[in-house]
Amino acid sequence: RIIARLDPSVPLHIVPGNHDIRGFKSENYKRYMELVGYDRFSFKKGDCAFIGFDSNCIQNHVQPQEGAQFEWLENELRKASEMTTSTDRRHIYLFCHCPIVYEKYDEDDNHNAFPKDLRDKYLELFKKYGVEAVFTGHSHIGTTLDLEGIRTINADPVADAFGGHKSGIYVYHVTPSGFTYDFKAIQ
Repeated sequence: RIIARLDPSVPLHIVPGNHDIRGFKSENYKRYMELVGYDRFSFKKGDCAFIGFDSNCIQNHVQPQEGAQFEWLENELRKASEMTTSTDRRHIYLFCHCPIVYEKYDEDDNHNAFPKDLRDKYLELFKKYGVEAVFTGHSHIGTTLDLEGIRTINADPVADAFGGHKSGIYVYHVTPSGFTYDFKAIQ
């Protein structure tokens, strides 16, 4: 309903959240795919690669989806790391719903992050291919962390902010040297 109100000339790329899939039950996943058509994306624009994937299967240890997606993600990251650029830099940005970590890398398993036994697997993959940043949501609290040189930005939500945070949107500015962003609070 909300997506239908957006300007159709602006490209829209979506990754599923936990409320879209609800624990990765097959019937919910099938419904999501019927509505959206995909659970991941990959495209290049200029010197940037934008890759979105479904973190629900990671957070919930769902096989064979997690393994198949890992292979797809590694292939997309390899292609992105080999892309020809107009500068000496390439920017690889990842998008998923659930953050890799919530507060710190060695935290216990929790609803707001990748499970401990999969954090190393994904962080090593991201480092191997030079991922610059991972953009997430999920926790309804905006946070930023540096994970061994990879910026992780867990956005404040558009609605239902927790812990005194504000609802709003982020506007990103991508330049040859990287990116900056502004947060626009919704009144």
